[in-house]
Amino acid sequence: MWPCGVHSHGVSIVGDVRSATSAPVLVRIVFLVAFVLASGACAGESPEVPLGPDGTPDAVLTMGRDVYTRRCANCHGAGGGGGTGPKLSDGQVIIAYPDPVDQRLLIANGRNAMPSFSGSLSGAELDAVVRYTREVLSPSCSRAVCDCSSTTASGCDACDVAPPSPCKGRDYSRDVAAWDVSAWLESLTRIAPSTRSVYERDMAAAVAWLDEHGVIDPAAVGRRTLRAYLADLDRSGYARRTIARKASVLRRYFDWARRTGRVESDPSAAL
Repeated sequence: MWPCGVHSHGVSIVGDVRSATSAPVLVRIVFLVAFVLASGACAGESPEVPLGPDGTPDAVLTMGRDVYTRRCANCHGAGGGGGTGPKLSDGQVIIAYPDPVDQRLLIANGRNAMPSFSGSLSGAELDAVVRYTREVLSPSCSRAVCDCSSTTASGCDACDVAPPSPCKGRDYSRDVAAWDVSAWLESLTRIAPSTRSVYERDMAAAVAWLDEHGVIDPAAVGRRTLRAYLADLDRSGYARRTIARKASVLRRYFDWARRTGRVESDPSAAL
């Protein structure tokens, strides 16, 4: 048995090392290096699932930890700190995938260097590992990180959040107000409250990104700027469906801004 459950397929490694004493020195070195590398792969363990009010760990999160350890830790790190795969801890997974549905789709279907796990993980396992990465690897940001439907971004400050997130220790509601986002939302009388919250969050994220790039007024937004924003979302790993939704929100906002005289022309028309 190799360390970390790496099997030698029925061959005794110890016996091989002993018998290798009569082999050339190079062969013995190869065996030693392989054994050390296998041992090193075990460094660190995925965080344990915290106990619930009844004194036992959540069964789904426990399943998620098992799936993460077997399928994800090798690339993303035992604690989610990243490796050959991107960092997931400290809120990064929630920043990249605010909607857990998008994260689940990525795990199931794969994308670029990310393999597909739809054939090897059950639906319950997919749900469990999504919850584990969000609730255990990123506990301080597990509750609706960057949900700017609230008046401030407090509660996100504990996470190492990089721009263009609207949660970097500042009150982005001020910037959103400057864009008359509240007035725009009030004009949307035929949408559900949950949809309104999504629109507000998407606009807050867009305004935050534009502010970071020196655009502080809707009249200063151009078509290239909006395309750069959407391209940045793609580079950050957002699902295509999410990017399409965010583009739709921008089109609705700028159409309203044009009709109400806040901008002369609609920069989102050709998105």
